Amino acid sequence: PYRILELQRNIKLGSVALVLQRHTRKRRVMRQIIMIRNLRPLLKVAIQTRDEQKLEDCLKKSAEITIAELEEVKVCRTVLAQVKEEKLVTSIAAGLLKKPIEEVFEDLCSVITRAESIQLDNETIRKAKEEVKKLQEKRQCIQDLIKGVEK
Repeated sequence: PYRILELQRNIKLGSVALVLQRHTRKRRVMRQIIMIRNLRPLLKVAIQTRDEQKLEDCLKKSAEITIAELEEVKVCRTVLAQVKEEKLVTSIAAGLLKKPIEEVFEDLCSVITRAESIQLDNETIRKAKEEVKKLQEKRQCIQDLIKGVEK
């Protein structure tokens, strides 16, 4: 009789364990779905504003979601990389503009090329383009004068 009771107990424990596992999985998935519903609007705002801090915060929150990778999270990563690249290029250009243009002409040209490749157009890049154009015109003028004097 003891062995029969033991077997019946084990059978019941197995079925109860399955029910408990099913409920636990359901609760985890429901939590994930709620997190996704709460995160999606935040992701959209962060992507639209292109705010670096908001983008990073959203990516941290999205790390908790394990049931699926959202398309918005992929876009968020891409936008964050673009924002960081834009900041880097802008800061490099700003640093170069503080120096005499003749000394940093080549570097400034490469920064402008890099900015154009990522379609960056802000005040710093416009100023850099203007300075490069002025120096190119100045050099061309000097070459024209030299040619005129040589003739």
